[in-house]
Amino acid sequence: MKMPENDRKGRTRVARPLRLFGAASFIALLLPAAAAALPAPTLTATNPLSPGASLTPRVKGTVEEGETKVITFGSLRPIAQEVEPNDTVRIYNVADCTGPTAGEGTVAGLKGEGTLVAAVEPDTVTVYYANVSNGLETSECSAGLSYRQVSTPPSTPVLTSVNPASPANNNFPRLLGTADPDAVVSVYADGSCSGAVVSAGTGAELGGEGIQVPVADNTETTFSVSLALAGFLSGCSNPLNYQELTPPIDPGPGPGPGPAPGGGGDKATDPPPAPRLRTIPGGAANDNTPLVAGTAPGANLVRIYADPICQGAVVAKGSPAELAAGIPVRVMDNAAIIFSAVSVAGEKTSKCSDPVLYIEDSLTPRTRITMAPGAKTAKRKATIRFTDTTASLPGTVFQCKVGKAKWKRCASPLRLKKLKLQRYTIRVKARDAAGNVETKGAKRSFRVVARP
Repeated sequence: MKMPENDRKGRTRVARPLRLFGAASFIALLLPAAAAALPAPTLTATNPLSPGASLTPRVKGTVEEGETKVITFGSLRPIAQEVEPNDTVRIYNVADCTGPTAGEGTVAGLKGEGTLVAAVEPDTVTVYYANVSNGLETSECSAGLSYRQVSTPPSTPVLTSVNPASPANNNFPRLLGTADPDAVVSVYADGSCSGAVVSAGTGAELGGEGIQVPVADNTETTFSVSLALAGFLSGCSNPLNYQELTPPIDPGPGPGPGPAPGGGGDKATDPPPAPRLRTIPGGAANDNTPLVAGTAPGANLVRIYADPICQGAVVAKGSPAELAAGIPVRVMDNAAIIFSAVSVAGEKTSKCSDPVLYIEDSLTPRTRITMAPGAKTAKRKATIRFTDTTASLPGTVFQCKVGKAKWKRCASPLRLKKLKLQRYTIRVKARDAAGNVETKGAKRSFRVVARP
């Protein structure tokens, strides 16, 4: 019913009825419009990296920003907001993120040290998937991420052949063989896996196209390899020989008649012999300015290359006396460099020297305890496994400390016997092959309790 009313000027007008919104329209004023779905997590790595020795790894990843569209009294207002750090991340072993969870945590935990997942079976490969939820919405399932658990040391690798077949005129042959495809392969220029590492690769490369190794002209080299996998080291492979044969260069027609019979050659015009090189320190070290040292008889200048066959730019040069004392060469952090050199006498240049390998290793070891008793155990024996997660070369040594006892050299696995009913704290720290020393190390505590 329309009721008459007077306006301020005394005129009579009919009031318009109030138009009410329906329930759906009213709610639309208060609630957001259909929001964009939460972004699915991206799983990036496991902690420790796969393959690893831990039976209880963590899954790491990232979550991108999402965007929510909110209607406020008829206007569309986008609000960009990051997924909250405390939003829930759930880990699954099924590709559509269904079934029981393998682990649960927060977005902050996923981005940080990783989300802890349930224990896996030894020597298995487990695939993880994840979604994120803010209590109102749940994202789609992520792509899968694999983790390979290693409890059994790798089998000893086998060298089967060299490409090209020996003998050959090739300074960069490839070694082929069989090995665990995920293992790191270290190559040695001897038959017993001792001395400096001259090349490295993966087991997949060894079983595929082969691992390239440098050799000098007209030399015979015996190679052997060993494996490192999830902190375990294999035995040494069988030896394999390779002979490099570089044919002599045909000098062509001479400038004139040679020396009189019995007179011999003119030694003053012969090229000097190739220099002999070594590095100081040798092998691997935390030193960005190693010295290239050696001998260069008959030379007045030595040119040094960061190349196995004396090609490219000269990285250093000096006199034979300076070479004998050591010529400094600047190298980058965590790099493997093969040096070679030539001797120069007047206008004559020697052949390229035998190459020498130097590995700059600046990474401080980081020990991780991959296996230990739980917080409480009724067993009077304990086995603790650990590894240096930064080690790319064999040779890391460990020290262990049980409670207040002194540090002592140890190896994984550390086995403790005749434990008493008390709390134990195990500390482990490492020193790698380059001399880098870990100061803090890893720690694990547990209590031995009486059997119920």
